[in-house]
Amino acid sequence: MSTYGNILTLFNATEDQKKQVATKLTELDVEFEIKDNVVFVETYSKDNTTEIIEEVRSIGAPFIFFHNKNSDGSYIKVHNISAEQEARVNEILFL
Repeated sequence: MSTYGNILTLFNATEDQKKQVATKLTELDVEFEIKDNVVFVETYSKDNTTEIIEEVRSIGAPFIFFHNKNSDGSYIKVHNISAEQEARVNEILFL
């Protein structure tokens, strides 16, 4: 099965909205990691990606959803986050 790395950026999200996002992603059985208002999400199909976008849209917070369908040669650079969180984000986006 293919997997895709995605970055969901929430704007002006309340703590309740962030909890709702985490709940919906858990219910959809996808891997994710949240850092402040940014959520790194692994999806496994076009339908799954669309479903996630629709679920997040239903929460009402403004957002941008970046979908990466080809991660060959891609990388992230980090500053001031834990090694564990960096490893988790790399795993979600690129493995």
